[in-house]
Amino acid sequence: MLPHLCVETETLPADAPKAAVNDCKIFRPVSQIKGMRAYLLMNQHGNGRSAAANEQTAVNLLTAAGLRVDAESFQPGQGQGKKMVRAAARSGNYDMLLMFGGDGTVNEGVRAVMEADSNVSLGVICGGTRNHVSRVLYGNHDSGHWWVNVLRLMQSTPTSVDVGTIEAHSVDLVGGETKSVPKALRKTVYFLLSASLGAEATIVALAPQQLKYLADRLIPGSGSLVLLETALTHLQSLRPFAARISNENPSEGWTGKARAVTVANLNYPWCPGVKIDDGKLAATGVAGLAKLVKRQSDQAVFSGEELFATVPYGTHLEVDGSLIDLAGRIAKELGSIETITYRYNTKKISLLLPYTIAQPLLTNPVGAPPAPADVAPLASDTFFNSAHPISATVEGTAWLGGSRWVIYAKAKGKPLAIRITGKADVARSAPTSPKGLADLEQGSTIQLSGKSKPWGIKARKVLICKQSRR
Repeated sequence: MLPHLCVETETLPADAPKAAVNDCKIFRPVSQIKGMRAYLLMNQHGNGRSAAANEQTAVNLLTAAGLRVDAESFQPGQGQGKKMVRAAARSGNYDMLLMFGGDGTVNEGVRAVMEADSNVSLGVICGGTRNHVSRVLYGNHDSGHWWVNVLRLMQSTPTSVDVGTIEAHSVDLVGGETKSVPKALRKTVYFLLSASLGAEATIVALAPQQLKYLADRLIPGSGSLVLLETALTHLQSLRPFAARISNENPSEGWTGKARAVTVANLNYPWCPGVKIDDGKLAATGVAGLAKLVKRQSDQAVFSGEELFATVPYGTHLEVDGSLIDLAGRIAKELGSIETITYRYNTKKISLLLPYTIAQPLLTNPVGAPPAPADVAPLASDTFFNSAHPISATVEGTAWLGGSRWVIYAKAKGKPLAIRITGKADVARSAPTSPKGLADLEQGSTIQLSGKSKPWGIKARKVLICKQSRR
């Protein structure tokens, strides 16, 4: 079966914290909600025509599912994407913001939704280097197969989840005085995955961004190798520093040496078993270099609705993979700082979650709809009559409920969005052909005729010819 129908979930450690599981929420995919309007913003990562083609294909697939879509794109590093997504979120014209890019692009969408005075949900299409968000939501992080995420968006439902917040709370000055950071100097940033102080952020700061994008464009996923090479080259910059972590009860905190301090919003390396919808965060420190590489914690993991982390001034901070500076302005106003304490808590956001999401991430799991049980009859010799069908190779499918499907295929090497409804005739060419659309695999061949649309084809007849061999 196609990969969108099932996702392998990560096995949690036996001692991982567990939360009570409530009843599954009723699943209602966005593709079944009439009049939904989406804004799609794509980070081109310098991909030019290729990016523009992918953007148009994503729009075609979403339109085939019945969504109304406006799309724009931007080049990273110029501040365009930030302005564009915030304007879209504040406009009140859209029900969904769909971010097509890496973790940094997704974070811009998180911030836009949090700051907008409108009910808008966030959706994710992978297209960056590490794509941790895509791994979490879809079990897929290959930017070369971004269309898998588009199809799963059609099988998503708006769900309330946590977003972590971080702000500078207090500072210890070089002269020994401790001061709370005035509200006028506080800036709040948001994270969907994690916020990290130290090693992880230092690697982000030192990594050559253009080389990372180029490597990932040549070989999807290879941008992570650039980050690894950066870490090995700058090991001296990843040395331990004095740190303190605590939750609402400061007396139960931890003080020691760490190379990184990580606060996670969901099941994440160093902080396993965290839920994305329970209103809590988890924090830990990593001291050993081997543990850092293996993505394991060697210190206690603290959980709470509010967390604090104290580190030396100048320690790098990254939020969802993007470098952030929350301390520079404070030093200019308050004087020389020795250590800075950050405060973390959560707020809620509406996120488009597919029913294929790794369920251990949720306290309130998304209940999957019944699997389709479609059976296509054998076709007669006159199935197409006088119509002239085209042949297409299936790349992926999305079942929208009932007899409604969207298929992403390629015909003569070009992308093709196909809409199939209950009014279409679906048949198979031989008894050995797949029984129905639910049995299709990537690489399967279909023939179809129908009405051409600006976004693709609305099928009238579909013949399932053969299954792929893998």
